[in-house]
Amino acid sequence: MTTTQSLSTEIDFGAPAQVLVIDSRGSAGYVIRPVTPLTRLLSRLCGSSLDRRLAAGREPETSRLLATRAQLLIATAARQRLADDWRELINRAHRPPSGSGRRASLQRRRIIAAERDIRHLAGVLSAPLAPTARGVAMAGLLLTDGTGPLYNRHAKTELVAALHEIVHVTTVTG
Repeated sequence: MTTTQSLSTEIDFGAPAQVLVIDSRGSAGYVIRPVTPLTRLLSRLCGSSLDRRLAAGREPETSRLLATRAQLLIATAARQRLADDWRELINRAHRPPSGSGRRASLQRRRIIAAERDIRHLAGVLSAPLAPTARGVAMAGLLLTDGTGPLYNRHAKTELVAALHEIVHVTTVTG
């Protein structure tokens, strides 16, 4: 398989063919819109920005791009990868520092103290019932935020409180 074939397969795999969005013509309803290859590509390229909007509570239905990103986030394979990343964070916290200056320094004690809550979040992410896109976006952002409580000892956000909020938001239904 060539690199181009592999990339094309990755972009199309698990992506929705259609999304439900708010009707922009002013009616108070929703409409089904097709998801084009360009929309799929943009939802990946702009992933961090879209994830921040979703995490802040923006409804996915407000735009085709947000709706597509939300569908990609809650796809089973994507949630499993994120859950695995959280579990790997625990494993790394239990290992001695590698001495490599390439990675941000983990707040090992904080992570180990929150291990039970992290494992619970990983379980919620990998559960068969799809969680909210907002919660998945929040989980991904917390994991990658170098200024957050996982990496910054001066972070104002408490790790356990953030994890509890994410689990709550992730499991809230309509």
